[in-house]
Formats: sequence, structure tokens, C-alpha cells
Amino acid sequence: MRVDLFTTVGANTRVRDRIFFSYTGAGPTVADLLTLINTISASWNTNIVPQTNTGVTLTQIAVTDLSSASGAQNQLTVSRVGTLAGTALPAAVAMIVKFKIARRYRGGHPRFYLPGRVTADLASSTAWVSANAAALATAFSAFITACEATPPTNIGTMVHVNVGYFGGFTNRTFPSGRTRPVPNVLGTPHVDTITAYSVNLQVGSQRRRSQQSA
Repeated sequence: MRVDLFTTVGANTRVRDRIFFSYTGAGPTVADLLTLINTISASWNTNIVPQTNTGVTLTQIAVTDLSSASGAQNQLTVSRVGTLAGTALPAAVAMIVKFKIARRYRGGHPRFYLPGRVTADLASSTAWVSANAAALATAFSAFITACEATPPTNIGTMVHVNVGYFGGFTNRTFPSGRTRPVPNVLGTPHVDTITAYSVNLQVGSQRRRSQQSA
């Protein structure tokens, strides 16, 4: 299942992050997904709202069953306003939650970009206070655990995973004569279980995601 989390960050009204869950059940109905969405919303409110300032609001959650082209989908408008006190950092600044997986490969690894931090989180102009970063890692792990805890029967057991749609690349020459590598779309996506969470101490940017180390 693909979970899209939409937030408002200052004047930006459609900021999106995405996570995935595998499941063991027969497959969710539209009603099952609504139940799950409410669970995710409540978990966000408990665990992530205290980690974001008042300029960040979770506004919508959409969940899609990816088991087939006709899998169930549902979405819900919500309002989960951050409560972290302090002077807000710019909207593009984010703490990066890194997802640990067993598979090793070249390229960017799974992560989650969370905006809404405050100046008190900064140890320097380029680094976070380590204790605050660790607190977010703990909070994010608790968020995921609560999302997985009580799924509807048709969903069965849920596990947080990463889904990779590309593997390797092919050099292609375009009409302009320029050759560049184009990622190969996998026939069957990679699905990797997330085993741990940590927060990169380097200050991250939603506008410069490629600067984050794997």
C-alpha cells in the first residue's frame, strides 16, 4: 500500500511525502482504507505533531492498494497542526529520517523529509542538535509502529517497506545527439523491509534532496 501524506508548510499548500506498507491479508476494501487512514492520522497527531512547528499542518492522507491496477483507494482531509514551539526555520529546511534496509546498492536510499523544525534545533548552521535528531528518530519509529498496530482484518499484518521501481540504467542517445543515462524501470519492483530509523545530523533541504548521503 502506498501512503501519501500531504502537508501545508507556510505558503506551500501541497507538500507531499510518501511511505509504503506491505500486508498479508486478502486485500483492503475502500472502507478498510478509511479505517487505516484514521489510524495514521491519529498516530501522526501523537508522534509527529510535537515534532513540527505551527506552520506545518498535515492536511490530507491518501492510501492506495498497489496489489493490482484496480486496487482500492481512499483519502481523507485532516487537520493536524504542529505544536513545536520556537522560531521556525525556512520552509525548505528539513530533518531527514533515514530508513535502514538490508539490501545494498548504489544511489539514493529511502528517507523521509520532515520540515517544520525551529532554530533551537540547530547546533550550527549546518548541523542539528544530536539529542533533538534522536528524539525525531524515536518519534518516527513510534509513528510507524502505531500505524501498523491494529489494521483491519482484510489487511492482516502490516510492515513498513520501501518500494524501488528502478534498477540500473541504459545510455540513450537523443535526437540532439546528446547521450545520457536513463534509469531502467523494473518489471517487478524491489520491496525492502525497513529495519531501523535514524536522523541525518546534516541539515537537509527539500529543494536539494540529492545532497543527502546514503
